[in-house]
Amino acid sequence: MEKLVFVSHAREADGEKADRIVEYLESHGIGCFIAPRDITKGASYAPKLVAGIDAATVVLLIGTPAIVGREHILNEIEIAVNKHKTIVQFVIEDYTPSDDLVYYISRKQKLIAPTGDYEAFLPTLEHELRVTLGLPEKPDGEGAKDFSDKTKFKVFQYLSDRGIMINPSDQHRNVSFRSDTFVTMFGQIYDSVAGLTDPASAEGIFYDCGCQSGYNFGRRLQSSWDEKNEYLLASPQEKLAKWCEFDSNVGWGKFDCNITIDPENDSLEGKLTVSECFLVDKSPAHRPVCAFIRGYCEAVIGVLLGDVEVKLTCSSCPLVKKFKNVCEFDVSLK
Repeated sequence: MEKLVFVSHAREADGEKADRIVEYLESHGIGCFIAPRDITKGASYAPKLVAGIDAATVVLLIGTPAIVGREHILNEIEIAVNKHKTIVQFVIEDYTPSDDLVYYISRKQKLIAPTGDYEAFLPTLEHELRVTLGLPEKPDGEGAKDFSDKTKFKVFQYLSDRGIMINPSDQHRNVSFRSDTFVTMFGQIYDSVAGLTDPASAEGIFYDCGCQSGYNFGRRLQSSWDEKNEYLLASPQEKLAKWCEFDSNVGWGKFDCNITIDPENDSLEGKLTVSECFLVDKSPAHRPVCAFIRGYCEAVIGVLLGDVEVKLTCSSCPLVKKFKNVCEFDVSLK
């Protein structure tokens, strides 16, 4: 099998995952070069690696925190750039690349898999590599091993021919920005409004925007479930768990919602936590734009509980407790 894809990875930390990715691609007819498998024992590594890159069409960089500061990763990517190879970064775990690495890959194609479930994204990786390599799509099952239902899309799919990203479940377009882009944008809006009125009014605008966004998303989520007859008999807690799973998988932070409903007394109580919320900015000039998250979560929870009005009261804030990274809210009825 011709080795069209050179796999660049941090062997000690990510070797097992890289081998799994190669196994999947090769079972679908896409040959890969990966060290140390494809280097003869006793042979000098450097010339074999250069030859592997030279023979490949695509260099696939497995993105994880383990590649940061690895000299051999920088060497491989620099050689690939100099040889005018196509570089595709497959991010399987969130990380911040070093400045040296950013220099080479900032404008290269990137596929981002849900952290902890990269296998669910392997069909997308295969599709994109086929497009890049000019290979025809294979019929389902041809040359493929059984990877169970983990091969289903979980979050987003990148369509390289259109330059857009969609949610395969409803075909809606999504976009990706660095979190600091959102923080900067929201911060500028907050400062402008606060300058014209007052800080409380500015915070209120972000809360109201969050409420409207949460209401719209909650309705879309519930509608998609209804259309597919999913979760018709699910408990409110199960629906909230599915929402938390979705928003956690798209990088908003780790959502966890535990609510107890008392039908007899027509009441509820519980907790919502958001670990590493993408809007929490601990810089000296931070603004309370995270009111957006509070409004958003209130609205989503209210919709999924059957269009009730709930209230989130912040019980622990990372902006106040500097050694914490979790937003904690008490949940109750309004």
